[in-house]
Amino acid sequence: MCRRIRLTAFIVLLACLLVGSRGHAWGERGHHAITATAARMLDTVAPPTEAGRALAHFFADHVYILGHLSNIPDTSWRNTAEERRISTMNSPNHYFGPERLLGPPKALEGPAFEEHLAAVRRLPADYQELKRRYESTDIALPAVPAEARTMRLFEDLGTTPWRAQELYELLLTAFQCAKQKESQPQPAAANQAYPPVPSPFRRPADGIGEAAEPPLPTYVCRSDLPRRSDLHAAVILAGLLAHFVGDQGQPYHPTADYDGWVTGNGGIHAYFEGRVVHFLDERLNYDVLKLSRSPQFQRQVWKRVGVDLAARSGVAQLLINMAADSIRHKETVRRLDDREAIISKSVRLEWGDYPWRHPDRSFAEAKRRPATTPEVLRAFRPIVVERLAASAVVLARLWVEAWKAGGEPSLAGISATGLPYPFDPPFIWPAFDPDALARSKEVKRGDRYPAHWWQPLPDGEKQWWEIGPEEARPGEVVLSKRNQLGMFSNFAHTPFYYHGKHYESVEGFWYMLAYPEGPDDARMKHPGIEWKYTREQLPAMVGFDAKNAGELAEANMARMNINWVTFEGKRMLYWSKEKGEHYQLIRQVLWEKVRQNPDVRDLLLATGDLVLRPDNFDSLRDLPAWRYFDIYMEIRQSLQSGDPGPPSARYPPH
Repeated sequence: MCRRIRLTAFIVLLACLLVGSRGHAWGERGHHAITATAARMLDTVAPPTEAGRALAHFFADHVYILGHLSNIPDTSWRNTAEERRISTMNSPNHYFGPERLLGPPKALEGPAFEEHLAAVRRLPADYQELKRRYESTDIALPAVPAEARTMRLFEDLGTTPWRAQELYELLLTAFQCAKQKESQPQPAAANQAYPPVPSPFRRPADGIGEAAEPPLPTYVCRSDLPRRSDLHAAVILAGLLAHFVGDQGQPYHPTADYDGWVTGNGGIHAYFEGRVVHFLDERLNYDVLKLSRSPQFQRQVWKRVGVDLAARSGVAQLLINMAADSIRHKETVRRLDDREAIISKSVRLEWGDYPWRHPDRSFAEAKRRPATTPEVLRAFRPIVVERLAASAVVLARLWVEAWKAGGEPSLAGISATGLPYPFDPPFIWPAFDPDALARSKEVKRGDRYPAHWWQPLPDGEKQWWEIGPEEARPGEVVLSKRNQLGMFSNFAHTPFYYHGKHYESVEGFWYMLAYPEGPDDARMKHPGIEWKYTREQLPAMVGFDAKNAGELAEANMARMNINWVTFEGKRMLYWSKEKGEHYQLIRQVLWEKVRQNPDVRDLLLATGDLVLRPDNFDSLRDLPAWRYFDIYMEIRQSLQSGDPGPPSARYPPH
């Protein structure tokens, strides 16, 4: 989730080179597991009445819809083809870094650590009070540069607790609206087994949404709509709320050290929440459900984080408490990573420093054993189960309390097939920070691109191979390595998996293809040919290291008079004007780079309808695989239209 978005005159400050950005909290499997578990264990926290049993049945019957909805904020809302303004208002909802207000903990255990956690819990749950106290103060992390040190609460701290508060209140409103309509005659649905259910969500065409000022609300209780519309809204809001509750339960999410670089555990975010969770066996869901249904476990969770939800900002306080609880569990995850997974540590960075602050350098994540390693999965399994189950307990409690506060509307007879399946619900605009909404207006279609994307290079600095940013024609932008657009370069350190193997850059993947696959490879046996590097070394290379290794390989290809490279034993033409196998392979790899690096995807969407141009003459040759800029424009068009693109090739084909 994009961690740091500074809404200055132009929002795309490669802010989003974050979160870790190497992963969304829990990934799709984790969020779905939390939500489905909450729906299936709701009967243990619902009132033991007929109405309470109907409530439990309602949520259990909508379990798959709710699981789908819990991933919408990380998928559809991040891929919106609408104004970039949605992205600027969505991204900060996904993180919370209390150390930015309080400073780093003085210790990772003992009394000093406990006092840090207590200070987190004491943060004002009332957003306006928090803003009055901290807006425009200095960010309390030592490595934040001077130009970025002034706090803008919405963008710098992150707003997960208040996003959850807002969605909870909307859910409560939907239940209230459904309750009010119980005594009202509902429209008859003559001769229709499944009558249409009008959407209660308003869109910009209604004069509400992005076209209005402020762009709110997107859900309102409307007397002209049937009761089922409000129950439809309740399902959607309950599923969306689940996402942000789940975010707070991931130990490396509600913290400014979200990817472990402070302790030399760089890359832990995606490794723990994504790869480890993905490869745990199918019994995971059963274990999470079993633990969540335990009355003793429920009491333990609520004792650590519980609050009076009826109190002002009660839900925000609950999620702040969840953050403190998750930070405590962060140490458990780190120790497991050190003991079971890490082969060699990453570099350590100060609090407030991140690899994305240094676009001219590459930072290798900690080297780890594959997440498929049985010992790794056994070690991490208990903490994964506990964290998913704890989040599910909190979520179920929130659903029940919203229903009770909404007057306990009757849910009897409302089946999953009786309501529309909400494949892609509209963006729910955050309303709690009017100043952030006003700043988001600075990003508009046709006026949303940073001026420095076209900043001319100083005299004498342009390299012989380089096309400068200023050489773009109207409607174009050069993907220059001089600014954040350089992340589209094959040189960029944008780690990804392809067919189950990890690569640090596309450049390393590209030139790996030119190296022999083993001792029986014809290239290895060719007389007079020396290979300075092995094929196994290339996946770890980035930038000019990979380029230089590749030039040596291409020189060997010329000496051998061959025009082919290999992948998984299969030969393919290399220098080719056709969109053949090599082109299709590179196209698929660029898709994986975009899919697995949310920062790349966000920036690609931020280029809007600009024509992308390369920053080097070599890429302008009439060789389709070399024309990465054309491939990115194709990918961008797919993202904007909602086309998922080719099937993922992240894992080995079966």
